[in-house]
Amino acid sequence: MDKLQLRQLLRQRRRGIPAAAQKAAAKGALEQLLGLPEFCRAQQVALYLPRDGEIDPGRIKTWLWKNERTCYVPIVQSGRKLAFAELHPDSALGENRLHIDEPQDTPRLDPKSLDIVLLPLVGFDPHGNRLGMGGGFYDTTFADHEPGATPLLIGLAHEEQRVEQLPTQTQDVPLDYMVTGRSLYHCARL
Repeated sequence: MDKLQLRQLLRQRRRGIPAAAQKAAAKGALEQLLGLPEFCRAQQVALYLPRDGEIDPGRIKTWLWKNERTCYVPIVQSGRKLAFAELHPDSALGENRLHIDEPQDTPRLDPKSLDIVLLPLVGFDPHGNRLGMGGGFYDTTFADHEPGATPLLIGLAHEEQRVEQLPTQTQDVPLDYMVTGRSLYHCARL
């Protein structure tokens, strides 16, 4: 199966997860992250605003704010790169050109200044390979990322999005960890 077919199949699978299972997975993802010392020490964490059945990092965001950590979300730049803007509970959001909400009039942060980036995805394998939506924004932004280096790249997904092996290309950036509502995967490249 090629990436396009696999993306369609996994997006359909992700959208089909019932609301109760979605909530349980979001709660479980936070519990998994709290078992990771790097997450518990992190001061600047990027996450995303969920859509299309993505695992919701809202509980993670609340935990970060409650524990006086700083949250950031991606801002789409030109050239398929991302910057990150601080997210506050009262941040004014507006849609970008891809119809994704992002903070308005907020200073941008260089991605290398983050401790951890929590990435959305369509599919993953236990080797740290991630299948995204196909735009290549995270891959372009973190093209020079070394496994285990800062920021740590951690994918968030439902267990139903796991496959045994994803097709990869040279520009695909592997993740350091994968987190689902049930498991924390230490990717083989660490």
